[in-house]
Amino acid sequence: HGVSLKPGKPVIIGLCDGTPVFGLPGHPVSAMVCFDFFVRPAIEILSGITPVSTINQPSVQARLKRNINSAAGRLDVVRVQLELEGDVLQARPILGKSGAISTLSQAHGYFLIDEDSQGVSSDDTVDVYLYP
Repeated sequence: HGVSLKPGKPVIIGLCDGTPVFGLPGHPVSAMVCFDFFVRPAIEILSGITPVSTINQPSVQARLKRNINSAAGRLDVVRVQLELEGDVLQARPILGKSGAISTLSQAHGYFLIDEDSQGVSSDDTVDVYLYP
């Protein structure tokens, strides 16, 4: 119970009589992140499909528009809105609590802040994984 992931820490994954069981967080953004990271790959594997991961998910590189802090030891999933400024693709972080469903409708994708990092700086280039 619980993973080092933001948003999405309070997730439960287990087996009941050999059947995978997932308990997703109650906040919509956390539930979506946990579904994408844990449930969807499990369904794909059980269906005989190679799971889509960040390795083969469509992505673009974009320049971050502001500093984002992170706690070391936790993977952060940061939703972003993409904007073209001149010929440079910019990633504007969409900040908000994991219960704010409006942040999902505004996001074009997300980038990851690694567990070993304490954040990323404005003007850093990030890999943005696109939502379908």
